[in-house]
Amino acid sequence: MSELAGFPYIEINFDKKGKVVSATSPDAVETFVRESGLTDLCVVSHGWNNDRSEAFQLYSELFKSVRAQLTLGTVDLTGRKIGVLGIIWPSKKFKGMAEGAGTNAAGFGSAESDETVNALLDDLKGVLDEDDVQQSVEDLKRLVPELDNDPAARQSFADGLRAMLPQDAASADDASTTFFAADAEALFHDLDAPFLMVDAPGGGQGAAGGLGDLDGGAAGIGDFFCGAKAAARRLLNYATYYVMKARAGTVGEKGVSKLMQAIRQVKSDTKLHLIGHSFGGRLLSAAAQRAGDTAGAEATSAILLQAAFSHNGFAKAFKPGADGYFRSVMASKKVHGPVLITYTHNDKANAIAYPIASRIAGQNAAAFGGPGDIYGAIGANGAQHTPEAIKGTLLDAGAPGYAFASGKVYNLRADKHIADHGDVRGEAVAYAILSAVAAT
Repeated sequence: MSELAGFPYIEINFDKKGKVVSATSPDAVETFVRESGLTDLCVVSHGWNNDRSEAFQLYSELFKSVRAQLTLGTVDLTGRKIGVLGIIWPSKKFKGMAEGAGTNAAGFGSAESDETVNALLDDLKGVLDEDDVQQSVEDLKRLVPELDNDPAARQSFADGLRAMLPQDAASADDASTTFFAADAEALFHDLDAPFLMVDAPGGGQGAAGGLGDLDGGAAGIGDFFCGAKAAARRLLNYATYYVMKARAGTVGEKGVSKLMQAIRQVKSDTKLHLIGHSFGGRLLSAAAQRAGDTAGAEATSAILLQAAFSHNGFAKAFKPGADGYFRSVMASKKVHGPVLITYTHNDKANAIAYPIASRIAGQNAAAFGGPGDIYGAIGANGAQHTPEAIKGTLLDAGAPGYAFASGKVYNLRADKHIADHGDVRGEAVAYAILSAVAAT
């Protein structure tokens, strides 16, 4: 039996349609759970990575921290045996949500280059990983030099881009329904101007500003280019985000949810703790939502580490008549225990991506990407418009103060302990995970 930081470990690999493609089968996972004597199984999913080795490094480092906390005795789990199930799925890194996606304020108002747009088109081709998009990408590249001056080129670019994408994951909470329906000229108009985010007084909350906020330079993060090619780049960033969002949902709904159901059929008293980073947070939220439709297959707890989906994902009526995509997870108690969410504006990948959704929706908000923006990220702001949500802080390892209860969402502001999007492997995070496990 394999181990990870001293925990029994098994992993399973899914393709982009949620089909198992690894030598490890669902039957092997069921046998693992049955024969390992586990009381608790941590189901962990990575976000965007190039390959399995990066995902495994994340899992190894995170659970080394978990092991360290157990060894120190900061959380009492006497009589419990924890195992780890690692989910591997075909996510991709991409420039639009990489660390440091903001550009230097000295370039404020500059035009974007053809080369940058073409490079992102090549990235999108790799993300889609479909033979039939190769020619479509080359067709879009031929339009790039004409975007500034030709409305027909802009129309063809927007239509061609959208035609390459699956539309079944479109939703209101990240403006993707608008993205597919909007007039091409409106899209280019709404995305052609620079935007800036700065931390509001108190830090970590995010606000948009004008040129005056550029004083001091480094305080602001954002996207400082202008014009039709800058708009095209933002459309490509958003399209790549959308593909990964859709894929994470598919793997969660069609793959991991079935695995959760099978595990519970084999050993109904196994506690299932879902731990998702980045788009892995969306994947496991989708898994919980679908698995929870079957009585007895509900998750026990969920820990979302800098999750990359809408901060209205669990919302009730975030706008008239619109609940969040994952509202039923809370409303129908598809997670029996607590849901923990780490969030910080130190996470520029989440803080910057969602202002694009605001622009697509035609929102010239006073707080792009912050909690006051309808299109903010949960990894930047925590769960918004969610009646079960409780404000909190990611505590130092071993510090008193956690009192996690079933049916609640805990927004844990993590400015002190999470420095960037991938900084989720430390002992403060491990302590929160174990505290959630202990509460169940």
